[in-house]
Amino acid sequence: MKRSIHILLPACLGLGMVLGDGLPAGAAPAVELAQATSPRQQAKTLKKEGDDLLRAGKRKEAEAKYRQAAEVDKTWYGAWEAVGNLMFSSRRYDDAIEAFSRAVAVEPRYYTGLYNIAFAHRKARNYDKAVEYYGKYIQKKPDDPDAYYGLAAAYEATGKKKEAVDNYLLYADKEKRPSERKYVIKARNKAEQLRKEMGAPPPKTAAVTPPKTAAVTPPKTAAV
Repeated sequence: MKRSIHILLPACLGLGMVLGDGLPAGAAPAVELAQATSPRQQAKTLKKEGDDLLRAGKRKEAEAKYRQAAEVDKTWYGAWEAVGNLMFSSRRYDDAIEAFSRAVAVEPRYYTGLYNIAFAHRKARNYDKAVEYYGKYIQKKPDDPDAYYGLAAAYEATGKKKEAVDNYLLYADKEKRPSERKYVIKARNKAEQLRKEMGAPPPKTAAVTPPKTAAVTPPKTAAV
């Protein structure tokens, strides 16, 4: 799963602005009070409480906080993303798919949600759905190598060896991170093994076999 980068709210007003409006001692401007009690700020506070509970090993309580945050601010994808990550790590893949789907529905630019839905489908052995959502993600983020490995694995699981070979090799070609070198080797080995099983000679070039696309329904996690 990829981590997401959340957009921060504007910083609070400076001290001089707070105290310079002729208000009674201890009073704050209405705009500052509105910011402090806005649905977004309340939701972020609840999510932070959930994060603290999760770090303490209280997963059930953390889930409740995340879901409460999602109810407080129905326009923020971050709360549903947190639910999805928790469900995924708990191996509750159907619940993770639902949560990531809600996050994407709230924020269509949350493309990493598509990756997470694909990954959750693959873990749940819903391989056709995994292919579908990896394809959706690749349409938005064609240079991200991770999706090609996942897509290849989903194709392999459904017996589509040629498509699996193509995408394993695409992954190996696109993956430039030194830390992922072992996966590049693994992908090339898998491609070679599948090619032998098909009785096919090594190809001169690896061409992608794009998956079919379908209607969007909203574990990587990305900037919006």
